Amino acid sequence: GTTADPFKVEDLSIVTAKLANDAVTSVKILDNAVTPLKVDASIAGTGLIRSATGVLSVDGTAITGDGNITSSDLTVGGDLNALLGDVTLEIAAGAVGITELADGAVTSAKIVDKAITLSKLEDGTSDGQVMQWDNGTSSWTLVDLGSVTVTENDGVIGNEVVGATDGTLIRSGSGTTISPYTLDVSADGITNAELADNAVQTENILSGGTDKVLVTDALGTVEWIDKTFLNTDEQDLTSATLTGTSLEIAIENGAPVTVNLASLVDDADSDPTNEYNTGISFDGANLTVTDGGGNQTINISGVNTDTQDLSIDATGKIISLVDGGSVTINADDA
Repeated sequence: GTTADPFKVEDLSIVTAKLANDAVTSVKILDNAVTPLKVDASIAGTGLIRSATGVLSVDGTAITGDGNITSSDLTVGGDLNALLGDVTLEIAAGAVGITELADGAVTSAKIVDKAITLSKLEDGTSDGQVMQWDNGTSSWTLVDLGSVTVTENDGVIGNEVVGATDGTLIRSGSGTTISPYTLDVSADGITNAELADNAVQTENILSGGTDKVLVTDALGTVEWIDKTFLNTDEQDLTSATLTGTSLEIAIENGAPVTVNLASLVDDADSDPTNEYNTGISFDGANLTVTDGGGNQTINISGVNTDTQDLSIDATGKIISLVDGGSVTINADDA
């Protein structure tokens, strides 16, 4: 009973008689200290068996029924013995009938689109009935077609078109149910005002024929002409001047050219009568002068300033330009 040796409860001296009821709480029990043998046998209850070592097991003989779950409306999955395993339940296909559905259970969202066929509609009571919405009762009702109200002022369907608004349209018909009014585009009714920009394509233009072009004349009238008429080259030969042995040929809106005719002058025989020019010919690039001494040819291709051709008439005196004028040459003995 001293400070060095105080009074204390003697080890192993706390026996059952010393413990008050409910004195041993959970915190007073050491973890893992309660073994099966420490559990009273009565805790097993119905359906359980406590072994000699205190282990609990299922007593199947004490359970009424076979423990299996069966149903014609439910699909049972997992362990069919509900007493021993997990069980899943699902409504079987085709199991939900009229008796399982509550009134108003099928909403619009539950119905597949286009699933309502004519056979699903309730039969009418007489021929010619139609379904009409009754806003007063918020429901569809069957009514005779003749009682359906149609907004029509005079009872004649087809006479609502009173007339065309302008000359682009024309009204036909007599305005009766048999011959209702109709509108059509009038002849020549489509003008430039009705055409949208870029509306007329090449395939919309009536052809004027092969190798034709669309032009306007001096008055602005549109017409088709042959494309060969589009040659605007109207140059004319304006003059031909012979100075000594030089022949100058002038052309409209172009530079003149000079042809040296010195090689044509040869009077070695002192006979002035045999140098008279008797003819001139031109083959496109060469100018040939004929006199008493024979033919003299000179290349004058430099005279051609475009695609026009020169030609000589039958007399050999007149030089002409295609699509242009002509000049007459009076060539004396040089």
